[in-house]
Amino acid sequence: MAGQALAGQTDGYHGHEMMGGWGGMILGPIVMLLVIAAIVVLVVLAVRWLAGAGAHPGLQAPAAKTPLDILKERFARGEIDQEDFEARRRTLESLAQLDSALWHRPESVIVRGGRDSAREV
Repeated sequence: MAGQALAGQTDGYHGHEMMGGWGGMILGPIVMLLVIAAIVVLVVLAVRWLAGAGAHPGLQAPAAKTPLDILKERFARGEIDQEDFEARRRTLESLAQLDSALWHRPESVIVRGGRDSAREV
């Protein structure tokens, strides 16, 4: 008798409701796609973060100002007069030439003399 009562149960219970009914069948794949998309986004962000900011062309640091740029700005603001500007500009140019001469020496030249001999000049 108990078996008949269970078989004839009409309180709205159906087997498909156990998995969420139609709502679970529609929302399940959507939620799964959202989870996969979130994982992909996290992986992309992690790779970009590990690669560093240099990988982003729009996020490059502004170019550093040269001493001559700073001197020109000070002259434009009126902090120094033209005579002082010219004297400091000449000093900076002479320092730049000296620096260039020290750091940009021509590489040594290899002169081949004879058949198998080579010497560095």
